Amino acid sequence: DAAAVSAGNSSWQLGYAGFLVPKVFLQAYPLTGRDEYLIGARDFILGWLDFESNSWIPVGFLWNDHSIASRGSILSNFWEAYRRHPLYDPKAGAKILKLARLTADNLARPSLYTFRTNHGTMQSLALAKLSLYFPSLENFEGYGQLAIDRLLEQLKYFFSQQKIVNEHSVGYHAFGLVLLDNTRLLSSMIRGTVPAELNAIFKRAVDFLGS
Repeated sequence: DAAAVSAGNSSWQLGYAGFLVPKVFLQAYPLTGRDEYLIGARDFILGWLDFESNSWIPVGFLWNDHSIASRGSILSNFWEAYRRHPLYDPKAGAKILKLARLTADNLARPSLYTFRTNHGTMQSLALAKLSLYFPSLENFEGYGQLAIDRLLEQLKYFFSQQKIVNEHSVGYHAFGLVLLDNTRLLSSMIRGTVPAELNAIFKRAVDFLGS
């Protein structure tokens, strides 16, 4: 429902634009084995593609950095579950690929990249994930390399010299460790290696959290 994009408060709008609805469906699907949850996620995503493709102005959190990153991650999870499912529809699949392209292009766009906060890290992680889950799309390998380059460059802003997350609470430090661990995983998958710098920062950051 396009009206729901700008309905309610900012928390609702961020969740809706960040694919909270298909996220819940994708959590329910493996727990229940009921195909209607997977198809519900598909139908929401296809509806979103129609909405975003015909949008000219940023309604609600449509092109918010956080919401685009969340969409990229959840879209990847959906594709993993859907692309080999017996109910796979090639026409729907083609549209999903179109949305993956649109989402990755937005994540890679310099004007939408917010490197000064954890949102930028989330954007790069989502871009790296899309490059892995949609390897057949043109230039997506390059997007994976761009994402890892950005993640490594961002470490100087994200972590202090003491390897503490440069945001305002220990909760952000814990969240930053999750993002950093995902960075290590994606770097190993895309480049076949984890830079020693990443492992060193992770160890010191974990030590600080436990102190």
